[in-house]
Amino acid sequence: MNQKRGTGEMEPHYVDVPGDGPHRLPLATNLKVWSASNIHPARSDNGATIDDQGLGDQPCTRDELLDALDTRSGITARLKVDARDRIYEVAELYHP
Repeated sequence: MNQKRGTGEMEPHYVDVPGDGPHRLPLATNLKVWSASNIHPARSDNGATIDDQGLGDQPCTRDELLDALDTRSGITARLKVDARDRIYEVAELYHP
């Protein structure tokens, strides 16, 4: 687990806690998944569908996300987590 430590800047800074293993958060029932190109093959001429921030904007299903995580590597995403520590949105970050 990571501990949040203030750095005096606007962005939080996280430091690994020694001896703490990986953590998994459950997916919320109202999960929204947005693919750029890796989670689900893009339906565009250039192979990617992204918004002006470089985040995927092609909707995908929970099953497509889970399949991609099991069968592909190199998927990077922004996760949004609710107050009950459930992931409610996954937006793939596009990187060519």
